Amino acid sequence: MLVFRIDASAKSGFQPLAGSVYLASLLKKYVDMRFCINRDKAVVKFLQDKKIPLCQPENLFKKPVQSLLFYVEDFTPADRELLLRAKKDGIKTVRITAPGRKVEETGCDYLLSGPAYAILHHRFRHFNGAKRKYRKRVKNILISLEEAVEYRELRDIIDLLHRQRFNIKIALTSHTRRISRKILKRLYPGLRFVGNSESLARPFFEADTALIVPGIAAYEAAAAGTPALYLSYGKDRESCAEFFEKENLGIKISKAGDIVPQVGQLSLERRITMGSAGKSLVDAKGVYRIIDFLKEKGII
Repeated sequence: MLVFRIDASAKSGFQPLAGSVYLASLLKKYVDMRFCINRDKAVVKFLQDKKIPLCQPENLFKKPVQSLLFYVEDFTPADRELLLRAKKDGIKTVRITAPGRKVEETGCDYLLSGPAYAILHHRFRHFNGAKRKYRKRVKNILISLEEAVEYRELRDIIDLLHRQRFNIKIALTSHTRRISRKILKRLYPGLRFVGNSESLARPFFEADTALIVPGIAAYEAAAAGTPALYLSYGKDRESCAEFFEKENLGIKISKAGDIVPQVGQLSLERRITMGSAGKSLVDAKGVYRIIDFLKEKGII
């Protein structure tokens, strides 16, 4: 039995959770598994809808466990207790880290970190290899901010970009529920939303730039060759944005008012350079490297 230890919530965003579900879908032919999660109702519903077996941390060891895979941003005291119990019982432990963050030592048997192990949907491999053309000026902007901004701030951002006549597409979140979508479409003619899809590979590929929260989305944008604007809140988010900016994949911004001026700095030459750097850094083969590693170590 392989157990995924996931720490996700509607507030922190579902991208790591969706990534782990995708990885699990590839692993299920090798090993039985279940997800160990906290009691966030939205997360529980998300996984139950996908018919994934669940347990809470206090119940993790009630059934035999062969290996424990941590996919969490921070190791909590409860996670450290799980790790100590796993080591005591001789259970193999693996940690996959969120990208762009400094990794603290936890004592897991194995650590998989960095661009090579970014968990991206296989569709990003296609768009990573596809040849793309860059417009002379930024026209199409994808907004994928997860739950990092409230509806009111999202609307202010849309208003700023709409006034500059950009074509805007928004990746759906709970803030953009049906009633909100109707209001936004009425206020901003031409506004579009990403439909139901397993991945954002095509929307990223079709965008001239993307406004995102630094994290998994930064690797998705990079794999598609799309320069990004990283809207960051909090020290962890800022450190991620600084990492991606240093890799020349995009630009860090700290407030909505900086968006339009920074878009103006994305010249054709700069976007081509950023897109090339992104594709070189992220080839979207991370899930396959993870599977190969788990096979090699006898974890699956």
